[in-house]
Amino acid sequence: ISLSSVERFLAEFGGNISKYILSRAVSIGTTSVQVVIKLVVFILLTYFTVPVLRDFKQYLLRMSPLENSVDEMYIDRLVALITSLIKSVFIIALAQGLVGALFLKIAGIDYLLTLTIMMFISSIIPMVGTGFVTMPIALFLLAQGDVVGGATIIFGQIVFVSNIDNILRAALLSQDTSIHPAALLLGIIGGLQVFGALGLLYGPIIIILFITSLQIYAERFKN
Repeated sequence: ISLSSVERFLAEFGGNISKYILSRAVSIGTTSVQVVIKLVVFILLTYFTVPVLRDFKQYLLRMSPLENSVDEMYIDRLVALITSLIKSVFIIALAQGLVGALFLKIAGIDYLLTLTIMMFISSIIPMVGTGFVTMPIALFLLAQGDVVGGATIIFGQIVFVSNIDNILRAALLSQDTSIHPAALLLGIIGGLQVFGALGLLYGPIIIILFITSLQIYAERFKN
């Protein structure tokens, strides 16, 4: 393999990565307004809903044809799920930032504290993710001829950092909701396939409602 062919490959690879990053930036820019609007609506709904949650719960208990103990099981698990989802966002962001920083360290990148904070923040922001920090660095290393360093960051981002989300989220939700992590992992993956990003919420909710219904039927109604 000649040096010119290697340089040509790196140039084409770098061009493809640049197009990917540019398309991601455009996508983020076009959806940022929608994200802000949805966030404002969510905050307003939360502000007006929290004071009446107890009354709303009592209303659901009165309207449901099931026993109150059964309704309480559904409500408690859904509340635990939502609380765990909010908590998991920050825990997963921290884990992805630390693992991403590890591969940056292996590649010989400095300013790890600053980059870790950037990865933590980008992991929290919808439609962004840690790749928005690591991939440009990998591209820069490849352009400078550091193939090993660039490939290390890309490998770490694709194989480890990107997969922390689903696995760790399923483990955290399982701990808080008493549902097996394998079932929650299937719910997350299936939800992402069907609903997109909102599947992170819809998938676990559907799984929890389904499993809870099976448990209630087996314990109370089967006989």
